[in-house]
Amino acid sequence: MTAVTWGVFPGREIVQPTVVDPASFGAWAVEAFALWKQWESIYEKGSVSRQLIGNVRKTYWLVNIVDNDFAAEAAESTLFNMLLNIVEE
Repeated sequence: MTAVTWGVFPGREIVQPTVVDPASFGAWAVEAFALWKQWESIYEKGSVSRQLIGNVRKTYWLVNIVDNDFAAEAAESTLFNMLLNIVEE
C-alpha cells in the first residue's frame, strides 16, 4: 500500500491520506466491470439503456489519477488544466 497524499492545513487536523494500492485497485476494477455487466443484464435486449451500459463496459477504462500538488488551487493545477483541456476538446 502506498500513501500518496495527505493534507496538512493550518489550524486543522491532518486529512486522511489518499491511498493507492495496485492490488486493491485491480480487484475493484474487476468488481466494477462485473457490476456494469450485471446492471446491463436487467434491461431488455436492444434497449437504449442496455446498449449504453454495455458500451461503457466494453469501451471505457478505469483509471486512478493522482495530482501530487494537492496544495495548489484547482486553477493552478497542471493536472487539472490538462484534464480540463481534454474535456473541452
